[in-house]
Amino acid sequence: RPVLASLANQRFAWEPGELFQSTLWLLNDSPEALEAGTIHVRIEIGEYRVSLGRWIHEPLAPWSNRKGLTVSAMLPADLPVGQPLLVHAEYEGRREWSSVYRLLLGRGAGPTA
Repeated sequence: RPVLASLANQRFAWEPGELFQSTLWLLNDSPEALEAGTIHVRIEIGEYRVSLGRWIHEPLAPWSNRKGLTVSAMLPADLPVGQPLLVHAEYEGRREWSSVYRLLLGRGAGPTA
């Protein structure tokens, strides 16, 4: 996709009770400038869902990328392990520019494992 709402995840495995963090990027690998727009970020683990924020970006030149928000949320300690941690970067009005990341949620999955 020449235009993409993307996330730079610190890692791909997380544990319940940890602080989840990720940085939002807007990638424009097209020859056309982008108008201002809005990207929503949320996480989903089974029935647990939480919004991590909304970024209203300024116009973006052709063939360029822009770093956006760093989003974070404390993951509840009682989340069920073994389910995927889904992180959504949803570009408002342009579903084809959105992304979903499937990360791991489990005990011993964090950086000290």
